[in-house]
Amino acid sequence: MTTFIKVLQKAVLVMAGLLFVFYIILWYRDMRSYQDTIPINTASVVKVNVDGMALELVWNMICHPSSYLNENEKTKDEDVEYGINIPANLFISTLKNKKSDSFFTILNVTNTSSFSNYLVQELHLKEIESGESYQIFQHENTKLKVAFNNDKAVVSYANSGESVMDVFESVLNKKEFLKSDDFLGRVKSVNEDIAFVSPIQTISFDVKPGKIAIQSLDSETPKMPKIFRKGEKNALYLELQKLTFHQNEEWNIKGVSLATDSLQMYTEGSVQLAVNNSVSQIDSIITYEYNDDFEKVPVMSTTQKQVPNIQIQVNDTLGKVFSYFKRTGLVEDNQLNKDIFPLYKLHATNVPGGVHFFTGSEIHQSQWLTDASYLYVNFDKITNYEDFSFLKKYVEELKDFEMSFQLSTKGISHLNGNIYFKNDSYYPLKILLK
Repeated sequence: MTTFIKVLQKAVLVMAGLLFVFYIILWYRDMRSYQDTIPINTASVVKVNVDGMALELVWNMICHPSSYLNENEKTKDEDVEYGINIPANLFISTLKNKKSDSFFTILNVTNTSSFSNYLVQELHLKEIESGESYQIFQHENTKLKVAFNNDKAVVSYANSGESVMDVFESVLNKKEFLKSDDFLGRVKSVNEDIAFVSPIQTISFDVKPGKIAIQSLDSETPKMPKIFRKGEKNALYLELQKLTFHQNEEWNIKGVSLATDSLQMYTEGSVQLAVNNSVSQIDSIITYEYNDDFEKVPVMSTTQKQVPNIQIQVNDTLGKVFSYFKRTGLVEDNQLNKDIFPLYKLHATNVPGGVHFFTGSEIHQSQWLTDASYLYVNFDKITNYEDFSFLKKYVEELKDFEMSFQLSTKGISHLNGNIYFKNDSYYPLKILLK
């Protein structure tokens, strides 16, 4: 018995020692991941906790081994050599001197030959410039570019196509990186799986079995209404409450101009949208035929089709919204202007407290649920509509999504939401193994 206790004590000490070494390795990797990996002019960052998600995935595999045994694994004759170091944290940045749809990631290069081969063979990039300082590879669409030297690689995606050469120069030659400051401290303080961090807000995405939790970390989150998750009566429900618009601006939509001052005063920024079931609509179809004189003439016919039952209510505090919509051309012949929304015919009418748009023959008014804005999507129901069936292959594992939030001219805040999977035990990070 004494021998067994001694063996057990040694085993515990060995395990404790291994765990301590493992902790030190993770701590060191985390610390190193912040060094020279965020550009100096960073405006916002998406932080991906690579080590944290890897540990969660391993732990889930240990706890639920059977759910991983039947996974179809793709085998390759040779392991892919990336030529880069996989960091503990990955940072995707936007820059103050670039457009908001330009993104940058800095990686540590371990083997330039392997990295360049990976760019060409796996990502299908072509080398466009090679000098003493660094090489530049580019995708055929010119939006994706990668510049690297023996130490660093800068991956850029500029959706607008703007020049990013100055960023390559700043990082690879001038070595200008974000050092210790308040913003970097905010980035370091977030430990969730994925987080969006800006100087004014932090939004986290936390991966859990059966769902992905989304939350604003800088403000008190409002209570989320539960009626729709319980009843699931809608395919889509959106409630926007008390939005604030930029003043003295005009929105121009297909020739219709809407003044933000008027919208704010008349509607108080409150709109409600519900989509459920289907209704019938008569649609006009124009075809062309040849007459007796062999002239091509248009022939109009009608067909009946099923469309989503859409109900939209715009709040009207002063009783002036409907006349304003008519005056601006948003509403014509008691219908939403076809140029703005050509997909379905949306009837328009005045109702107590607002203006109602609807695709069917009946109006269904709903009660306002909460002081915060709210969004609910049932993926099965929304993809059953013919016009949205193309989304089915992208959301086949998902059940529904709900989120409460507040919107203002400063952006989104008080955010609280969940993406739910059909299988409550499904672990979203399993997709990394496919």
